[in-house]
Amino acid sequence: MAIYHLHAQVISRKAGRSAVACAAYRAGEKIQDERTGEQFDYTRKRGVQESMILAPEDAPEWARDRAQLWNQVEAAEVRKDAQLAREMDIALPTELTHEQRRDLIKSFVEEQFVDQGMVADVAIHKGGKPGDTRNHHAHVMLTMREIDQEGFGKKVREWNDWGRLEGWREEWEKAANRDLERAGHESRIDHRKLEAQREEALARGQDERALELTRAPQHHKGVAATNLERRGLESEKLERIRKARPAELAPYLEARKEGQKLLGELRGLQAQREREPEYQRLAEAQRQGEERRRQEEERKAQEERKYELARTDRRLYNALVEGYNQEVSKAVKSHYDEAKKAVMERLKPMVERINYLAAQYKEEGEVRQSLEAETKRLYHRINFLLDPSQAEALKQDLAGIDERRQQYATEHKELWGRRQKELSEENITKEAESITSRQHPELLERGQRLQQILNEWQQHDRAERQKQWEREQKEQDREDGGRGGLPGRGRGGPEIER
Repeated sequence: MAIYHLHAQVISRKAGRSAVACAAYRAGEKIQDERTGEQFDYTRKRGVQESMILAPEDAPEWARDRAQLWNQVEAAEVRKDAQLAREMDIALPTELTHEQRRDLIKSFVEEQFVDQGMVADVAIHKGGKPGDTRNHHAHVMLTMREIDQEGFGKKVREWNDWGRLEGWREEWEKAANRDLERAGHESRIDHRKLEAQREEALARGQDERALELTRAPQHHKGVAATNLERRGLESEKLERIRKARPAELAPYLEARKEGQKLLGELRGLQAQREREPEYQRLAEAQRQGEERRRQEEERKAQEERKYELARTDRRLYNALVEGYNQEVSKAVKSHYDEAKKAVMERLKPMVERINYLAAQYKEEGEVRQSLEAETKRLYHRINFLLDPSQAEALKQDLAGIDERRQQYATEHKELWGRRQKELSEENITKEAESITSRQHPELLERGQRLQQILNEWQQHDRAERQKQWEREQKEQDREDGGRGGLPGRGRGGPEIER
């Protein structure tokens, strides 16, 4: 079963340690400390399966040679209490093959340390006892100063931040679990303390798992004590651990005993409840919900793996974009009627106003017709009675009606145009897209991930074009130099002032 173990420490002169000695021991090699003249020969050490040095691209060539690297580290430090290197002892999943463990630790070290500017010396060890196939682990020694072609520079204090160590511990959990899953194994590791894991198990109703986690943490014995124990010798530290262990275990054993008792009672009640029909229906619903959750988690994990691969596979990226666009289009179409209904709901006040204007326009038209009839009737009276004042009043009333009807018609036309625009195919599609983004946040998140990968590809393309341009420039400069021309007169070169 895979276990979580990542122990970090600093190798310092104050503790009487040597970076050269530690590197020789971890790799099982013979290296001479140029500062002290002492030679460390561990070529007879057993259990070293493989060692490697991983360095940033701009590091000097000697940084990839173990003896030169750690002698340079020693030479860069002048204080008698100097911190020389950081070391990590990391347990490797026993379920994986040696090649899988090597690829796992190599990729983890490159991503978390080398890419940040550290040089890493990695040694992969197998179990210490003959026939022990469980204790696969790696020792990772890390430099503590920035490095470039000129050699070591200033110490990077940010690498000592406690938060960074917590981040490395969590990232190792993710990396190991990812490779365990890829290899088809169910076991997983957890970087959290036992108490946190136990509380989570209890919250999920995993009582047996919580009981299993009710145990005392293991003590870190250290290299010296472990070596003495392997040779059958005693040490003060081991003796102290053995004496203190019973008192440490007592509360955990008592809690485990009580937990087993409660678990037995719970199982009895559980068996009784499971025979009830209502409980069986609830259990089946819960099982289906768990299955849906598991399938969703599996889908997300597969999708995450595809995103990682798409960062280096443009064809896969294009396929993901095409699939994403099809899903978005399908989701938008499914919300089209809902979007149209939402737009119509928003337009209700406008539609009421449009109907009111149409009614007023019609009503004023009917009034106008009656006035026109009255005008014709009075026209004959005026001719006989010579009363032009009434005719003038009727003309003014007609003019007022015509003005109001024109205002109604203008506003009606404007509102009707706005209504038609709101109900256009383009606007309803936009509303459907808005509903999709609100109701399908996972699509929005996927779109953001794809956009991020696109930005990375565009940045990569720009860098490649820049490199190509620089290569062409150098080639052009060499051609110009071969013809005896002036330097800098190639494509893009500066002009010479005359």
